[in-house]
Parts: sequence; structure tokens; C-alpha cells
Amino acid sequence: LDNFKQVNDSLGHEAGDLVLQKVASALQESCREDDFVARLGGDEFLILLERGTKVSEVDRLINRIVGELSVPVTYNGQVCRFTASFGVASSRLQPENMLELLSFADVALYEAKRKGRGRTEHFTEELLGRVKQDRLTASQLAPAIERGELIPFLQPQIDAETRRLVGFEVLARWQHPRRGLLLPNAFLDVAEKLRLVPDVDRAIFEAAMGFADMVRQIGAPIPRLSFNVSAGRLRDPELAGCVSQLIERGVPVTLEVLESIAVEDEALLREFEIDVLREVGARIEIDDFGSGHASIVGVMALKPDGLKIDRRIVTPMLGDAQSERLVKAVVDIAKSLGIATVAEGVESLQHAKLLAELGVETLQGYAFARPMPIEEAVEFIARSAEFSQRHRST
Repeated sequence: LDNFKQVNDSLGHEAGDLVLQKVASALQESCREDDFVARLGGDEFLILLERGTKVSEVDRLINRIVGELSVPVTYNGQVCRFTASFGVASSRLQPENMLELLSFADVALYEAKRKGRGRTEHFTEELLGRVKQDRLTASQLAPAIERGELIPFLQPQIDAETRRLVGFEVLARWQHPRRGLLLPNAFLDVAEKLRLVPDVDRAIFEAAMGFADMVRQIGAPIPRLSFNVSAGRLRDPELAGCVSQLIERGVPVTLEVLESIAVEDEALLREFEIDVLREVGARIEIDDFGSGHASIVGVMALKPDGLKIDRRIVTPMLGDAQSERLVKAVVDIAKSLGIATVAEGVESLQHAKLLAELGVETLQGYAFARPMPIEEAVEFIARSAEFSQRHRST
């Protein structure tokens, strides 16, 4: 089910139970007598169809279920509407056993959720190749962390008015001995499944401490470092310790929380007491703001120090008046709340000029620099310090 948590949160668990009963009935009524229907747990259900069932029959079954679920549930006079996502896997792809067939269906379901929910995805040869690659990645990731192959790349953040360096976003990379430099989308999902995200983060934080020491050696002020934080990591009390160690070494720290986490997991944020991170000195930013999840109420509840505007709004804005208006709206929201704005995806100096005119305070993108290894980042700081010194003297 899609967004089932919202049913429980807004209408209560009794309403959630009523929805689950409605879904169970819809599945049983839609399926054939020889099909097996079960609830796996939470809001996830399973239908096991007999061998020989055709793909066209599966699609017709899903359409019947969707039709049944389109009728809203009424609870205490309130109408509750919901949708479902479906993942389909067939034994024709020759899983080793029934558990693997179930895992194939789960991969297809995740793909349906990733593509926008309320849809169906079939497990394909392409997804099978991805599963095999993920398994290979999983076998290599832990040893790679121990060997120091997880390294930070840093992308500069520039003051929109003065064009001076104000910070870096710290991005994880895997220097794979055979596959070369891997971006996070090649390994972070696997790291999360293996519960290795804390180990990845620890490696990146430790490298950031080394970076701070290198900057101190050239006599330059240490710029602010921004780190992305996953939902699972927010639950980990070790995070505050890592942040505290950096701040004690004179490194200003910003934690970027995905907009979807800030909205969908408000209870999680309250449970963790995000104020603990603020108490040790971290700034909190909502990342990818404007991607379609957040409400103003959600932003006010989190009380972030800044909003980072989604690159999908920033990048097309030169030729798209609607994108420009959206950026201006985000800036106005931030100003009304007394918080800062950062724009990522700044690909040209025209972008930079327009964003500065709209009131965005900090810029990040290829117009200034691509993400770079630590040594190059130190050189970038040295050049920036030299530029600032010349600028002051003139």
C-alpha cells in the first residue's frame, strides 16, 4: 500500500485496520480459488499464483484489485483514499528457490515505488542483472571500507553575492580497484540493506578530519562542510558523536536531511530529538526542497537552518519561467521563516546571476566546480584565499 502510514497518523490505527481488512477482502474476492493470498506484515501483501499463469492474466488480476481498492473507505464520517504498488516476479527467470522468487517480487515492488507508486513493475532480465550486481557489490563493500576505498569528494559552495568560497558538500565515493570511481547510487542502497551506512559515514567523517588538518596547515579558515544524512542514520546516536568531533576540531558542520525524510518521518525526527544535533553545533538543512513532498507546516515543525533547492527546479530555470517562479517562491518562503537558501545544479554564470537576483544566498554546481578529491579541494581553498586577498587589496 502507498502512504499507509499517513492513514494511521491522520485517522488513527482503527482506520488503518479497517483499510487492511478492505484490502484483504479485495484480494480474496479478486483471486481464483487455487491462488494463495497472505499478508506478509505491515502494509505488504503476497499473492502466489499457480504455475503456468500468463502475464496477461496477472495484469487482469491487478486491474481487478486496483478497481476494488479505488472505492474509498469511510471511517467516522471521513473518506480515506489509498493506492497500491505491485511487484510481479515469475519462476520463468529460474530463481533458486521460493524465497528467491519472493525477493525478485520485492525488487520489482521497490522499483514500482521508486518510479512514483500506484503502478506495477515486472521483474525483468535487466532487474535480475541489477540484483546480481548488487550481490557482488555486497560481497565487496565491507572489505572495501576496511581497505580505505571509501573516500570523500568535495563540491564547493559559493556566496551568491561575493562569489567567495563558503563551504563544501561532502560526497561519498568508492575508489573501486576494477570498476573505477563509483558514485553513491552504485553502493549506498546495498550499504543500507547490509547496515553498513554507519561504517561508510564513519570513513567519510574521518577523512573530513584529515581534510580540516590539511586546510589548517596552509593557514586558511576551514570552510563549512555539508553531509547528507539518511533516515536510518538519524536513528543512530553515533551521528552526534561524529559531528561533535568535527566541530571540536573547528569544522562548521551542516547536515542535509532529504525533504522526503523531513516530511514522511517527522515522528522519527522528534523521536531522535534532532535538537541533540543542534546542541553539538550542527546546522540542519532540508535537501532537495521543492521535489514535491514538503508542506510549509512540515518545514516549520523541523525548523531547519536552510533550504537546499532541488536541482530539477534550478537547472532548467533559464529557459523556463515556471521554474524561475518556483525558485522565487522557495526564496520567499525561506525569507518569511528567517532561514537561508542554497541552490544546487547551478550550471552557468547566467544561472548564478539570476539566482543572486532572486535572493538565493549560496550556489553550488558545475558553473564553479565539479566534486573533487581532498587534495584538489585544499588547492581550491588556497586559490580562493589568494583571490580574496587580492580583492581586498584592490
